[in-house]
Amino acid sequence: MVYTKRIWPGCIILVLLLCTIGSSAQSILDRRVTFNANGQRLDDVLAIISNKANFSFSYNSNILKRDSLVNLSIENKTVRQVLNQLFSGNYEYKVSGNYVILRRVSLQLTTVTKTEPTKEKIYTVSGYVVNSETGERLSNVSIYETNHLTSTLTDENGNFTLRLKDKYQTSSLAVSKDAYEDTTVSIQPNYDLQLIIAIVPVVNEVIISAPNKFEPADTTGIR
Repeated sequence: MVYTKRIWPGCIILVLLLCTIGSSAQSILDRRVTFNANGQRLDDVLAIISNKANFSFSYNSNILKRDSLVNLSIENKTVRQVLNQLFSGNYEYKVSGNYVILRRVSLQLTTVTKTEPTKEKIYTVSGYVVNSETGERLSNVSIYETNHLTSTLTDENGNFTLRLKDKYQTSSLAVSKDAYEDTTVSIQPNYDLQLIIAIVPVVNEVIISAPNKFEPADTTGIR
């Protein structure tokens, strides 16, 4: 005796739907492209990649040197491989819908480079402040100790020094600058510290490199 199972039309539709979802869910970064770029601008190369793989790039215009010249010969490589070759691991890629969002790999927000217990009633906190995305040292950054109400500004090389009295069990620095996110750094009182503080720039202009299109755009909803 042969048993047969009836396949309901709804089941067929569901299977087809799942297959479609699975196909679309395949990462954009795994799509393969082939092209040659000889002395072309970086923004033009990104436009070529987005056209070849049918997706859009989104990135802060301040983190890329769009006019830098690129020489690449790509043969059947994934988008991820091409971006790794193009950016040498200095950027991270996040897929959102049909967008690949490029972000500079951020520096660790606070790095303690030296710690020494102090033998005096006063301890020193010094170091410098950098842009978390570019590593550039930042001048005129406000450093404000919230307990002692002591403040200073970084110099033209991003350096700062604070001398604080040993009178509180906890201490923190409020770090601020226009066009950057406010940052609070907890520090250990009674120790001379040397710090590298990275602060995060506020994203204003975003560039979209879309198939057959390359223009500034508002991508507030893409995060």
